[in-house]
Amino acid sequence: MRLLTLLFSCLFATCLIGCEKISNNVEIKSTKEDLIKVNKYQDAYDKCINAAPMVNNSVVDGCTDHSVELADKDMNILLTQIYAKLKNNEGTTEALKEFQAAWEKYLDEEVRFDSWYVGTPQGGITRYKGISKRIDYLNDFLKDQK
Repeated sequence: MRLLTLLFSCLFATCLIGCEKISNNVEIKSTKEDLIKVNKYQDAYDKCINAAPMVNNSVVDGCTDHSVELADKDMNILLTQIYAKLKNNEGTTEALKEFQAAWEKYLDEEVRFDSWYVGTPQGGITRYKGISKRIDYLNDFLKDQK
C-alpha cells in the first residue's frame, strides 16, 4: 500500500510539473481587442494527462485542478475589465455581481451532480468546461460594452 501511495504521488508530481510547463506556454490575452482562447483549458488538461506515464483519478484531479486555476484566472481578468467599464453604472454592476454569484452556485451544483453521477474526477472537468463557457459569455458581454 505504501508503495502504491508513493507511485501515485510521483505520478501526480509528474503531472503538475508538466502542467506548470504548460501554463508558462499558454498566453492570456487580456487586451481590449483580443478574446481569451477558450479551448486552452482543454489543451492544458490534455497535455497534462498525456505527460503522465499512467492515468488514474489522482492524475485526473491534478490536471483538472490546473485547468480550473487557469480558467478562474482568466475569468477574474475579464470580470475586472467588465467592472472597470461599468464603474459609472452601479445598477448594472450590482446586477452582474448577483448574476455571477447565481452562476457560481449553479456551477457548484452541476459539478456536485456530475461528481456523484459519473465520479469524482468528472467534477473538475465539468468545472473547467463550465468556466470556459462562462468566459465565452463574459467575452461577448465585454465586447458589447465598447
